[in-house]
Amino acid sequence: MNVVDYEPAYASAFERLNLEWLEKYFWVEDIGRDLLLAAIARFESITGKNLFLETHSSLQTAIKLYGSAGFHHASHPAAQISSDLTPI
Repeated sequence: MNVVDYEPAYASAFERLNLEWLEKYFWVEDIGRDLLLAAIARFESITGKNLFLETHSSLQTAIKLYGSAGFHHASHPAAQISSDLTPI
């Protein structure tokens, strides 16, 4: 698998992927883990300070995945469930 940065030319593919992912609730957890780890690696390569994500409480598999990657629950008013990862 090759994970690439987002570019406008990929917009329709990213939309399709996101819709499939939401509809299936991480039916292939290994792909979700690979994508999450690639996103974290990219974030760390640009020396980010705080990585934030949002999810829904019904996506328990996703919440467990994020927790296993070091995310913790954080309070953000716009999201039902939100998590932060602060690199060490």
